[in-house]
Amino acid sequence: MTDPITKSAEPASLPQSGSAQRKKKKKKKPEQALLYVQDLNKAYPRPAGLFRKAELSHALHDVNFYIRHRETFGLVGESGCGKTTLAMCILRLIEPTMGRVLFDGKEVTTLRSGELRQLRRRMQIVFQDPYASLNPHMTVRDLVAEGIEVFGLAASKHSIDDMAGTMLERVGLSRDAMTRYPHAFSGGERQRIAIARALAVSPDFLVLDEPLSALDLSVQAQIINLLDDLQQKLNLTQLFISHDLRAVQYVSHRMAIMHLGRIVEMGPSSSVAKDRFHPYTRALFTAMASAPSEGGDENEPRKLPIVNALADEISRGCAYASRCERQEERCHRERPVLREIEVGSHHRVACWQPYLES
Repeated sequence: MTDPITKSAEPASLPQSGSAQRKKKKKKKPEQALLYVQDLNKAYPRPAGLFRKAELSHALHDVNFYIRHRETFGLVGESGCGKTTLAMCILRLIEPTMGRVLFDGKEVTTLRSGELRQLRRRMQIVFQDPYASLNPHMTVRDLVAEGIEVFGLAASKHSIDDMAGTMLERVGLSRDAMTRYPHAFSGGERQRIAIARALAVSPDFLVLDEPLSALDLSVQAQIINLLDDLQQKLNLTQLFISHDLRAVQYVSHRMAIMHLGRIVEMGPSSSVAKDRFHPYTRALFTAMASAPSEGGDENEPRKLPIVNALADEISRGCAYASRCERQEERCHRERPVLREIEVGSHHRVACWQPYLES
């Protein structure tokens, strides 16, 4: 029987060399993506214990994807799957063990501190907890204006104040908020301040690391609408990280499903939500659909049964095999790679036995 998964050229390939580009100069060159991540790995040393030898704990395994200009790319997975580690490696807030990150043609992983500092103005992050991410001893004005001052984006105090006030108005707050401290605001208002602080330096790329998880449902909808409006007006490119499939499906153009440090499915958000080729993707959507019926807090996602895969199992085959109802011998023996189900669909899955039926 023919393998149902067909392999196609990887659209997230890195920019071509100058010579290769000159050979094709007669053809219209497609626009390069803003961000490329290629074979990104992050491992932490795990010290030896009484009955355990020293080894490496892998947080990321050969992660590959790209984000186009003015696109929102969603990243979904359970807590601990490596989503935040991936974001930190992209911004080089932590150093990746191996792999490449290219932002607008520049390789982030090899930049020196001075070059990286300038690039960081174009790459900003909004953290998960608005209560912890804002310094309680700084006024809102100082919080929003800090980046403007650091990067020298305004010549005078009056100009800085005006830029900070304008950005606060843009996220739905008044200029009067500038003299107050973070404790005087609600969770949703604090997250608006955090967004204003990130956008004050006019970045091109915004990482949103679980920006909704600490907020009530009604406030989540407001923040989602705000982010969509800001993206349209400011031409932002966004990496939206969340465990909330509903939110990611709504806000993102394309999405990736991450499991134990690997991307197991990736494609247009509507296609991933509809087809759910990978068994883990299916399990996530099933858990999401059944979460409110448990009678608990519907803000909390229903947790899947966790089975910690052994390091040697991960290195040999599919890390989800021990939890998968479709597992076969090959799943434990060979690691599946991302391949297109249908050539040209840009919908990829890493599975030997994907769900091909509707």
